[in-house]
Amino acid sequence: VKDSGDGEISTLLDECVNLSNVEVLSYMTELTGTTKEQCLDPEAKTLKEVRSMVKELLPTDAVLVGHSIEHDIEWLGLKSGVDFREFFCTSILFRQRIPKNLNSAGNSLRRLEEDASENEEQAENKENESDGNKPTDSDLPDDSNLPIPTRYRIFSLRHC
Repeated sequence: VKDSGDGEISTLLDECVNLSNVEVLSYMTELTGTTKEQCLDPEAKTLKEVRSMVKELLPTDAVLVGHSIEHDIEWLGLKSGVDFREFFCTSILFRQRIPKNLNSAGNSLRRLEEDASENEEQAENKENESDGNKPTDSDLPDDSNLPIPTRYRIFSLRHC
Protein backbone atom coordinates (compact mmCIF):
# COMPACT_ATOMS: atom_id res chain seq x y z
CA VAL A 1 0.00 0.00 0.00
CA LYS A 2 1.01 3.59 -0.57
CA ASP A 3 -0.09 6.66 1.36
CA SER A 4 -0.22 9.58 -1.03
CA GLY A 5 0.04 12.03 1.86
CA ASP A 6 -3.47 13.41 1.49
CA GLY A 7 -5.12 10.53 3.35
CA GLU A 8 -5.61 8.41 0.23
CA ILE A 9 -4.15 4.91 0.46
CA SER A 10 -3.75 2.78 -2.64
CA THR A 11 -2.56 -0.77 -3.27
CA LEU A 12 0.58 -0.87 -5.39
CA LEU A 13 0.83 -4.64 -5.73
CA ASP A 14 -1.30 -7.60 -4.70
CA GLU A 15 0.24 -10.85 -5.88
CA CYS A 16 0.42 -14.39 -4.61
CA VAL A 17 3.68 -16.32 -4.97
CA ASN A 18 3.36 -19.79 -6.49
CA LEU A 19 4.44 -22.28 -3.83
CA SER A 20 3.85 -25.48 -5.80
CA ASN A 21 7.44 -26.67 -5.31
CA VAL A 22 7.71 -25.63 -1.63
CA GLU A 23 6.54 -27.61 1.40
CA VAL A 24 4.19 -25.32 3.34
CA LEU A 25 3.33 -26.25 6.91
CA SER A 26 0.61 -23.61 7.27
CA TYR A 27 -0.83 -20.98 4.95
CA MET A 28 -2.04 -19.04 8.02
CA THR A 29 -5.28 -18.38 6.14
CA GLU A 30 -7.04 -17.03 9.24
CA LEU A 31 -4.35 -14.37 9.57
CA THR A 32 -3.37 -13.66 5.96
CA GLY A 33 -6.50 -14.52 4.00
CA THR A 34 -4.24 -16.47 1.62
CA THR A 35 -5.42 -19.97 0.78
CA LYS A 36 -3.62 -23.09 -0.39
CA GLU A 37 -5.50 -22.86 -3.68
CA GLN A 38 -4.19 -19.35 -4.34
CA CYS A 39 -0.61 -20.39 -3.65
CA LEU A 40 -0.86 -23.46 -5.88
CA ASP A 41 -2.65 -21.65 -8.72
CA PRO A 42 -0.63 -22.02 -11.94
CA GLU A 43 -1.36 -18.32 -12.64
CA ALA A 44 0.43 -17.29 -9.42
CA LYS A 45 3.79 -15.61 -10.03
CA THR A 46 7.18 -16.99 -9.08
CA LEU A 47 9.07 -15.38 -6.22
CA LYS A 48 11.59 -14.03 -8.73
CA GLU A 49 8.78 -12.33 -10.71
CA VAL A 50 7.25 -10.82 -7.55
CA ARG A 51 10.66 -9.58 -6.37
CA SER A 52 11.15 -7.79 -9.70
CA MET A 53 7.67 -6.28 -9.54
CA VAL A 54 8.25 -4.99 -6.00
CA LYS A 55 11.61 -3.45 -6.89
CA GLU A 56 10.09 -1.81 -9.97
CA LEU A 57 7.11 -0.32 -8.11
CA LEU A 58 8.80 0.61 -4.83
CA PRO A 59 9.87 4.27 -4.66
CA THR A 60 13.50 4.66 -3.56
CA ASP A 61 12.38 7.18 -0.92
CA ALA A 62 9.86 4.73 0.56
CA VAL A 63 9.60 4.05 4.28
CA LEU A 64 8.60 0.42 4.78
CA VAL A 65 6.44 -0.36 7.81
CA GLY A 66 5.55 -3.86 8.93
CA HIS A 67 5.65 -6.50 11.62
CA SER A 68 9.08 -8.20 11.62
CA ILE A 69 9.65 -6.47 8.31
CA GLU A 70 13.35 -7.38 8.30
CA HIS A 71 12.28 -10.89 7.22
CA ASP A 72 10.26 -9.51 4.31
CA ILE A 73 13.10 -7.21 3.26
CA GLU A 74 15.49 -10.17 3.34
CA TRP A 75 13.43 -12.66 1.32
CA LEU A 76 12.43 -9.99 -1.17
CA GLY A 77 16.12 -9.20 -1.66
CA LEU A 78 15.66 -5.47 -0.96
CA LYS A 79 18.53 -3.20 0.06
CA SER A 80 18.13 -0.22 2.40
CA GLY A 81 19.33 2.98 0.74
CA VAL A 82 19.01 1.37 -2.70
CA ASP A 83 15.48 -0.02 -3.05
CA PHE A 84 13.93 2.04 -0.19
CA ARG A 85 14.97 4.77 2.23
CA GLU A 86 14.31 3.17 5.63
CA PHE A 87 12.00 0.84 7.53
CA PHE A 88 10.10 0.68 10.82
CA CYS A 89 9.45 -2.68 12.47
CA THR A 90 6.17 -2.69 14.42
CA SER A 91 7.19 -5.80 16.40
CA ILE A 92 8.93 -3.52 18.91
CA LEU A 93 5.46 -2.38 19.92
CA PHE A 94 4.62 -5.95 20.97
CA ARG A 95 7.69 -6.87 22.98
CA GLN A 96 7.59 -8.61 26.33
CA ARG A 97 10.12 -8.28 29.11
CA ILE A 98 11.18 -11.67 30.44
CA PRO A 99 13.87 -12.77 32.89
CA LYS A 100 17.24 -13.74 31.44
CA ASN A 101 17.55 -16.57 33.95
CA LEU A 102 14.29 -18.11 35.17
CA ASN A 103 15.85 -19.78 38.25
CA SER A 104 17.34 -16.57 39.62
CA ALA A 105 14.13 -14.77 38.72
CA GLY A 106 12.08 -17.28 40.69
CA ASN A 107 14.34 -16.92 43.72
CA SER A 108 14.20 -13.13 43.52
CA LEU A 109 10.42 -13.15 43.20
CA ARG A 110 10.12 -15.44 46.24
CA ARG A 111 12.30 -13.04 48.25
CA LEU A 112 10.19 -10.09 47.07
CA GLU A 113 7.01 -11.94 48.04
CA GLU A 114 8.44 -12.69 51.50
CA ASP A 115 9.51 -9.06 51.89
CA ALA A 116 6.06 -7.89 50.78
CA SER A 117 4.42 -10.17 53.37
CA GLU A 118 6.69 -8.79 56.08
CA ASN A 119 5.96 -5.22 54.93
CA GLU A 120 2.25 -5.96 54.93
CA GLU A 121 2.42 -7.28 58.49
CA GLN A 122 4.44 -4.26 59.56
CA ALA A 123 1.92 -1.96 57.86
CA GLU A 124 -0.98 -3.68 59.64
CA ASN A 125 0.79 -3.32 62.97
CA LYS A 126 1.59 0.31 62.19
CA GLU A 127 -2.02 0.91 61.14
CA ASN A 128 -3.22 -0.33 64.49
CA GLU A 129 -0.79 2.04 66.18
CA SER A 130 -1.14 5.05 63.86
CA ASP A 131 -3.81 7.28 62.43
CA GLY A 132 -5.14 4.57 60.11
CA ASN A 133 -3.41 5.53 56.86
CA LYS A 134 -3.17 2.45 54.65
CA PRO A 135 -0.40 1.87 52.10
CA THR A 136 -1.49 2.58 48.54
CA ASP A 137 -0.54 0.90 45.25
CA SER A 138 2.04 3.63 44.69
CA ASP A 139 3.82 2.45 47.86
CA LEU A 140 4.43 -0.97 46.33
CA PRO A 141 7.49 -1.56 44.11
CA ASP A 142 6.74 -1.73 40.39
CA ASP A 143 8.36 -4.31 38.11
CA SER A 144 10.99 -1.84 36.90
CA ASN A 145 12.60 -2.19 40.33
CA LEU A 146 12.88 -5.98 40.20
CA PRO A 147 16.38 -7.23 41.00
CA ILE A 148 16.16 -9.53 37.98
CA PRO A 149 18.15 -9.05 34.81
CA THR A 150 15.60 -8.95 32.01
CA ARG A 151 15.53 -9.09 28.25
CA TYR A 152 12.84 -8.42 25.68
CA ARG A 153 11.21 -11.01 23.49
CA ILE A 154 9.75 -9.83 20.22
CA PHE A 155 6.61 -11.55 19.01
CA SER A 156 7.08 -12.39 15.37
CA LEU A 157 5.57 -14.46 12.60
CA ARG A 158 8.05 -16.28 10.41
CA HIS A 159 7.54 -16.48 6.67
CA CYS A 160 8.11 -19.58 4.58
